[in-house]
Amino acid sequence: MARLVIHLGPVAEFREAAKAREVDPVRAALLAEIGGADGIACTLPDEAGPFSDRDIRIVREMIRTDFVLFVPALDSLASKAMGYSPNQVVLVPAKKPGATPGGGLDALGQAGPIEKLVRDFRAQEIRVSLLVEPMIPQIKAAARLGADGVMLHLGRLESLKKAADRDDLLENLSGVSLAAEKMGLSASVINGVTYQNIPSILSNVRIGEVCAGRTVFGRALWIGMEAAVRDLAALVH
Repeated sequence: MARLVIHLGPVAEFREAAKAREVDPVRAALLAEIGGADGIACTLPDEAGPFSDRDIRIVREMIRTDFVLFVPALDSLASKAMGYSPNQVVLVPAKKPGATPGGGLDALGQAGPIEKLVRDFRAQEIRVSLLVEPMIPQIKAAARLGADGVMLHLGRLESLKKAADRDDLLENLSGVSLAAEKMGLSASVINGVTYQNIPSILSNVRIGEVCAGRTVFGRALWIGMEAAVRDLAALVH
């Protein structure tokens, strides 16, 4: 059974775009937990971003499930991230050229800085995953750098129109997730995950966690956050 983590990014982004202060990521987090989420995620901005310090601090204080913090891979943000006492951090690209073309962290090209961050977080007993593209060289790099896991960026899945192309990608994901497991890394997925494709992903890919944001928020606009999370949790669990 996989775990479901709900990323609150789309909620915070909508609040900022609509300038709607009544849209509250904290309330969304609590409703997500009631709906069956196993964890809640926020992103620590490297510059101006949709999440405020208040958002992250109060979400951390209020939730009873795991708190996952997405952190740009910058040494300057490490101590701030630790101050929120996350259960897990996911290191993500700060800016290009720290990213690969598909949007993942370049664990090969940025090995030195990433290795130090991994070591610092793990010294505080915080689990560390790297957001990477589903490519074997990136998985091997994550293992060498001492990460606990990899979060596989499935952004390409959204752009594939042909069923054969999607099947090829899922077959590749299956091999990548198996390789991660053999290297002692936990594997999770993010981006490109929908209510429609999650059964196929879970039946083909050896993963322990699904992180979802936009697809849940889109459904929540019509049926509410709690119900939208419950629907996805039923598929993931």
